[in-house]
Parts: sequence; C-alpha cells; structure tokens
Amino acid sequence: MKISAQHRYDCSIDELFALFTEQKFYEDKFEHCGARNIKINRAEQTDEGFVVDSQREVPADVPVWRTWCEGFTGSEPLQSR
Repeated sequence: MKISAQHRYDCSIDELFALFTEQKFYEDKFEHCGARNIKINRAEQTDEGFVVDSQREVPADVPVWRTWCEGFTGSEPLQSR
C-alpha cells in the first residue's frame, strides 16, 4: 500500500523553512491535534537536516481513518491547501 499527500503553501521556501524550524510551531500543531503532555526534546539543524525530537500523548480514534491533524493550518498566513 502506498499513501501520499501533497501540501501547497502560499509563501516562499525561506518563510516555510523558518516556520518549520520553530519549536512553537510543533507545540501548537501537536496541541491542535489533541496531544497532551507535549515535550519538545530537540529542534535543531544537524548535518543530516532539521531534527525534531518530541514526546506527547496522542489520543487514538480507532478504527476510523482520518487525515492526520485535519484542519491544522499553522501560523497565518501560511496555510496548507
């Protein structure tokens, strides 16, 4: 089985990279998705790329399949379409 998704953003790659490298972005995203006890252990640039190491409790809604974090748009005006 192959699952894929495409996200488009109305911003430059530099603006998008800046957003995706902010610890608060992940805290907000995980909270919006219903996670509890969110802890970002690491969010930093490495030789291999940008690494995010986090811990969180995520409620499960089994067996219904849903788009991951349906409706999360991130910081305005950067929005997934």
